Amino acid sequence: YTLSVSPVTETITDLDVTKTADTTRSQLRLKTKFTLTDTRNGEVLLAREVLTISSYNVLASEFSTRVSEDNTRLNALDDLARQIEQQLALYFK
Repeated sequence: YTLSVSPVTETITDLDVTKTADTTRSQLRLKTKFTLTDTRNGEVLLAREVLTISSYNVLASEFSTRVSEDNTRLNALDDLARQIEQQLALYFK
C-alpha cells in the first residue's frame, strides 16, 4: 500500500474583534487530503479529506501570541494525524 498525503492548507481567521479593532481570539483551520493506493494494481482504496479547527487567544505580547499560535498549530497537526490513523484503522478492520 502507498499512503499519500497532500500538503496541509492553513487558514487563520480573527474571531473576536474589539471596538478598537483589536483581535483577542483567532481560529486556525488545517485541511488536507489523503489517499491509500494498492501498489499491486494502482487502485485507490481510500480517499478522504480531513479537517481540524482550533482557536487561540491573541495576547498583548506578540511573543506570547506566537507561542500560543504555534502550540495550537502543533496540536491541530497531531489531530489531523490521528484522524488519518483512525480512517486507516477503520478501513483495514
